Amino acid sequence: LEELGYRIAAYPLTLLSAAMKAMEQALSEMAAGRHPDALLKDFAELREAVGFEDYYRDEERYRDG
Repeated sequence: LEELGYRIAAYPLTLLSAAMKAMEQALSEMAAGRHPDALLKDFAELREAVGFEDYYRDEERYRDG
């Protein structure tokens, strides 16, 4: 693709497919009565990725109207 003048290539279904597979694996673990610890991000990483701190800051800012 680079020879044709493209600098990047996007594969929109790749991440969706990976996420779906991970969800299926986690659900299979839970259905078998196991906790899918090995498939999970650390909770601190999750909080950072989702933006918990921004949410909490905004919650404080708008709490009393």
